[in-house]
Amino acid sequence: IDLNQLIYDGGASKTRTMLQDLSSKNTLTRIQLANRNLLQETQKIYFSALLAQENRHIWETAKEEILARKSVLETDIRFGARTKNQLDILAVELLKIEQQITDVSAAKTIAIEMLNLLTGLKLNNLASFQIPTDVQKITPLSYETYEMKLLQNQQSLVATTEELNQSKLRPKAFLFGQGGYGNPALNMLKNEFQSYYLMGVRLNWDLSSFYTKRLNQKSSQLQKELILQHQSDLERQLSMQYTKISEEVKRYEKLIEQDQAIVSIRERISVTAASELDLGTITATQFITEKNAEKLAKQSYLLHKIQKLAFLQDATLLFDSNSFL
Repeated sequence: IDLNQLIYDGGASKTRTMLQDLSSKNTLTRIQLANRNLLQETQKIYFSALLAQENRHIWETAKEEILARKSVLETDIRFGARTKNQLDILAVELLKIEQQITDVSAAKTIAIEMLNLLTGLKLNNLASFQIPTDVQKITPLSYETYEMKLLQNQQSLVATTEELNQSKLRPKAFLFGQGGYGNPALNMLKNEFQSYYLMGVRLNWDLSSFYTKRLNQKSSQLQKELILQHQSDLERQLSMQYTKISEEVKRYEKLIEQDQAIVSIRERISVTAASELDLGTITATQFITEKNAEKLAKQSYLLHKIQKLAFLQDATLLFDSNSFL
């Protein structure tokens, strides 16, 4: 019977356990990074569906307004107060609005199908998308992103690998025991069966690790320098992204403020134009021109509002790693 028990291995066992833990953390961080990227893609599609939905509301409202004016014109035509030409102009505009409604409805359907594929949900065209209201300010700049965590994990892996290489330079100690029954036993000169045992401590020292020590150290140093360079590059990229997002948010805030003033004025102009069309002081073409200007103003406001929210949400996902965990 021969028994061996490792009692000292230069710290190699502890270091290997640390390497396994770091590898697990690295895998988890990669999964979290993939989840974040998937969420960013889902978010973009969500905003596409939201924009299509809100645009449809604008077109539907415009359609109702045109139908109301068309009804008034039909009444005037019956009494001979208007020509049918004015009614045809409104009819053509209604067809154009129907085309726009068809386009935005198709865009929403496509976005919903993509969302279903990405999320596993079973949304249909009746799904209603809400404009987010929980994020109104940009998240503070932080370098603790998943990309940075991956680089930090690599740093730890290099340092731990260095420790493992260092442990190979140290001797290993084993406690051993050996026992048996035989002829001869420990006394080779005694011709009879006897039981015997041996106990002690054995030292092993693998000197081959000394030959690769300098090469391992040089390799580790190069890896450290490369990781530091990647970290510096990533910090610069994150700073640039944050600056861009911040400036874009400020730009959209100013545009939204201007859009609101334009929409307010355009709504007043459209109300006046509708009254004038009913009274016959302007043509249907003039009314449609004013109405289209109002629709464009509202669509511009809506687009800027959603684009601002998209930038705010991107900043939250990028600079706040706990935002969706």
